[in-house]
Amino acid sequence: MTSFNDEVLTMGGVPVSPHLLGMSYGDKYFLDPANGNDSNDGRTPDTAFKSMETAYDALTDNNNDILYYIGGSSSLSLTEQLVWAKSYTHLVGICAPVGPAKRARIFMTSTVTSTPMVQITGTGCVFSNLYFFHGIADASALVCVEVTGGRCFFDNCHFAGIGNATQDAAGACSLKLNGAEECTFSNCQIGLDTQGTRGANSSEILIDGSTKRVKFDSCLIYAYISNASHVLVKLADASAIDRYLWFKDCLFLSQSLNNGTAMTSVVSAPANMVTSYLIRQNSPIVGATAWESNSRGKSYADLPAPAASAGGGIMTNV
Repeated sequence: MTSFNDEVLTMGGVPVSPHLLGMSYGDKYFLDPANGNDSNDGRTPDTAFKSMETAYDALTDNNNDILYYIGGSSSLSLTEQLVWAKSYTHLVGICAPVGPAKRARIFMTSTVTSTPMVQITGTGCVFSNLYFFHGIADASALVCVEVTGGRCFFDNCHFAGIGNATQDAAGACSLKLNGAEECTFSNCQIGLDTQGTRGANSSEILIDGSTKRVKFDSCLIYAYISNASHVLVKLADASAIDRYLWFKDCLFLSQSLNNGTAMTSVVSAPANMVTSYLIRQNSPIVGATAWESNSRGKSYADLPAPAASAGGGIMTNV
């Protein structure tokens, strides 16, 4: 049973949004693509909005408003690009908190080719228990979610880009960080294993714009590939990272048909990347030959190299 009071939304007595507990709450709104109506006030689950566009318009910038997305068998298909520009507003999916492909889903209709599908420019926002999927037959629809805002927190979100083979082009990715700063991705999934046509110019995470002090904690970064040159993390240029990019307790997973294609390098870094730190801590690699095959930049890792029988080790400069 889902219930709501002035303190927290719960499902069977369990808080739906534990990372929002203790905050000074603003207003609460509900979004239900299956049963909602945009003529409603959105204030309760029974009077939920139907479309994301209407629900987002109801939020107030810098007010710590929370939008609860009631998930289910029907997905939410955007009819236009979603730009989340209101700072200190939050989006929480109400569905089973599983990993990939959870049921609070945000898709894009095939008639909309904007890229990115979702652009987050606001500051101090929380996104929890959501599935972002971008898969349309258009070569210009490259990025699933792009983050340019600062100090945002992503909890158990799945970013799944390049869901159609046509999208596999230069600059395509599941998640793009472009000048984002001091964001945290906790228990997130980045990538897709249902579309294996992923080439050398695309990636699952694309870093650009002097992104700084970003941490991935307990995340799964993965892909199903047919091209060994595809990478999971790509640095756009020498100034892609400012200060550090930190992966802690993450799994980097590359899969292929009968495990016949080993990813050459998990990370693609430019030759002149020398000033910032790319940190991998307690984060194993599966199905790839190397962390960064050219040993470029100041990369630190807890394993000297991914080998079939590699065990634990001390963090060292690789």
